Amino acid sequence: MSESTDTAADRPRTLVLVPSNNEADGLVGFLSQLHRASSRRIVVIDDASDDATAAIGRAHNVEVLSTALRLGRDGAIRYGLERLLADETEQIVFVDGDGQHPPGSVDEVEAALINGATIVNGARFSSRADQRSTPADRVFMAHVLSAALARVTGWDVSDPACGLVGIKAPTLRRLLPHLKFDAHVSVEILVRAAQSGISRDSFAQVVIPAIYDGSSARQVEKYRTASWEDRLLPRLTSHIRRLYEWLAPCYSRLLPVAGVSVCDICSGNCRLTAYLSQ
Repeated sequence: MSESTDTAADRPRTLVLVPSNNEADGLVGFLSQLHRASSRRIVVIDDASDDATAAIGRAHNVEVLSTALRLGRDGAIRYGLERLLADETEQIVFVDGDGQHPPGSVDEVEAALINGATIVNGARFSSRADQRSTPADRVFMAHVLSAALARVTGWDVSDPACGLVGIKAPTLRRLLPHLKFDAHVSVEILVRAAQSGISRDSFAQVVIPAIYDGSSARQVEKYRTASWEDRLLPRLTSHIRRLYEWLAPCYSRLLPVAGVSVCDICSGNCRLTAYLSQ
């Protein structure tokens, strides 16, 4: 019997997770242009879709992992990580399957991680980004979140809620016990990284276009039928609420806030005191 030549060096080092719920139309173009490499494992997380999402993933020769119940984007990412994060994985990229992010941006995020960045975000609302029919309320929300995050963590992130995120595997494993994956995990990763003492100098951004020009039929329908108030206010309120929940224990280090527990990351040694006390 011949010995197996499969070694850790031969196995995929980058795990690309594509959470998708009823995104068959967006996935076709995305997967057809996504670069394949032996060092990359690409998995569509089919979040209980009732369209052809799973079939399209398989038709494009990528792995498909389907959930039995709808978990939402963040829950789908956690579902994938729990089942797919391997010992040899060196970096992980999350990218939405709705046509929002150019397939080539995955290459840029992966390259930034390989070249030394710890966490990488897509930057759709950078001054250098191409805007394709971008609604003003989306730009406004990004600016508010960016300003809030910079004020409380010192991290300069132009698009905190971007669905394109890359992170080194050791960093993710360090943060995983503290991530709830129940809302806005892109922002949660940034806050938890700052709380854990990860240097903001190891953070990088990849400028990508903001695509709202109809790549996804669901996206078009959402922006055609909902007013800016209905799109912006609930989402912005939810972000601010979560931001406070994550940071409330840090504030309790500075203020006599009743009923707030010690931060599970800081463990009584808050790394954000300098920013919160300004």
